[in-house]
Amino acid sequence: MRFVLPPIIQVVVILMLSAKLTNSSVAAPGPDAPQKICQLKIGDIAPDLLATTNGGQPVVLKELKKKVILIEFWSQDDKARRNQVQTLRAIRQDYLRDSEFIIISVCVDGEWDDFFSYCQEYEAVDGVPFNSDFKWWQSKIQTEDADREEIIQNYQIGKTPAYFLLKENNELTGVQIPQDQLRDRIDKLLRK
Repeated sequence: MRFVLPPIIQVVVILMLSAKLTNSSVAAPGPDAPQKICQLKIGDIAPDLLATTNGGQPVVLKELKKKVILIEFWSQDDKARRNQVQTLRAIRQDYLRDSEFIIISVCVDGEWDDFFSYCQEYEAVDGVPFNSDFKWWQSKIQTEDADREEIIQNYQIGKTPAYFLLKENNELTGVQIPQDQLRDRIDKLLRK
């Protein structure tokens, strides 16, 4: 016999799972959450990531094994978001012709409509609205895509923004990279 929760309980559970992050901090996992045995480190394979771009396309990290990838986890509450975007726009422009490099920005909070509106209202990039393109994917973790808390825990994100750099085969070459070191780290990896 299969047990089904009453609809009101289902709604409460969904609301609890999709609670917004506040003050750009990620809530610590609950007492029932599985404990991590080891920390992410250089040389590890990046945990899988499932998200959806603001154009509705799926982002599946394990399908991008032949790229150098900068993953940025961010929150709509990040106080320095404008500065983060300017840094990533400059990086995007510097590597625009390098087919081996992409940026995946992953919003970890808020509702889909808020995220979509945020992308539509943000300043244009090279005359194009703040949308995903072949070089920079704007994406959001949705409950339909994956368990947000699991992704946050797998990447050990305590605060946003959080930057990770991957080389081919999704091997981590940078974990929690400071924003002012991104360009140098990417350049060293792509110029080898």
